[in-house]
Amino acid sequence: MLSLQASMNARVDPDWITARYPYLRAVVIESAEAIEHHGWKWWKKQELDLPQLQMELIDIWHFILSELLLRNDGDESNALDQLL
Repeated sequence: MLSLQASMNARVDPDWITARYPYLRAVVIESAEAIEHHGWKWWKKQELDLPQLQMELIDIWHFILSELLLRNDGDESNALDQLL
């Protein structure tokens, strides 16, 4: 997955490592969106939107992979070692 993520990041911006995008900020934003789809307001009737919640969790995972790659200057092997 790290290799696929690195390829996708390079497709979006070939200089993504130099650009040093704030991937952890994106994780926080996606987390807030996930909570909204879960329905956290106990004082209000809300419906769980499981498919959208799952999508947000997938987005979070991809941003975490991007951050790990970024912290390792794109070195997938080193990033993998940090996952294990």
